[in-house]
Formats: sequence, structure tokens, C-alpha cells
Amino acid sequence: MSEKDFVQVAKLGKTVGLKGYVKLHNLSDFSSQFKKDATFFIKNTKEMLKIKHYNASNSTVLFENYEDIEKAKELINLILFQSIEKSRQTCKLKKDEFFYFDILECEVFEEDKRLGKVIDILETGASYLFEIQSDE
Repeated sequence: MSEKDFVQVAKLGKTVGLKGYVKLHNLSDFSSQFKKDATFFIKNTKEMLKIKHYNASNSTVLFENYEDIEKAKELINLILFQSIEKSRQTCKLKKDEFFYFDILECEVFEEDKRLGKVIDILETGASYLFEIQSDE
């Protein structure tokens, strides 16, 4: 699998308490994917992390094999990835909703004239802006 087969889902923050919990900063719209036994890849490694416990109310997570504060400190600032395939399975979309990774690289047309392709999606709070790379 190449890097294009994965999507960023979270960034791990500081440790919380003494039992190995770390703050989880969700980078997706799907907090439902963070549950017991869910697995994620760490950026630039082949290591996988498996959730032992997730506390949604304060966005903290405990991973297997990281059940003390000293071990959990190794996780600070790591980026978690999930395969696009697994994201499709675990994150349910409503009608007329799309994943970012399905929109990126799409061609944009206006009245049969190709304007370019979507290269980025910017969140502005109430709406989203698509950055279009033109052909010119």
C-alpha cells in the first residue's frame, strides 16, 4: 500500500493522568471510528496502535502496550492514519455526503468548460472552500 491509500484521522497530544491516556485531537468528522479495538497506523512507521479505551467526553485514548505515563509519552505529537478502505467501512455517510479523499483530484467544470481540479479543501467554520488548480 502506498501513502495515497491512507488518510490522517487524528493527532495525539499530551499525556493525561498516570495510566497512559493521551489527548486525541480528531482530524476527521467521524469520532465513531475511535472505539475499543480500533487500530491505526503511525505516520512514517509500520507500527499500529490498538485502542484499549476511548473516553469521548474528554477526548482521551488509551492504547494497548502504552498503559503507563512514561510509555505514553512516546506517543505525543504522533499522527494517526487509517486506510481509506477501512475509513469507508467504519465511517458512515449520509445521502449527498462525500469523503474529502473522494473529492480531491476531481475535475471541476462550469457549463462544459473545465476549470481545473480540486487540490485542497479548506474549512472556514460554517462552510468549506475548494482550492482549484487551473489548467492555465
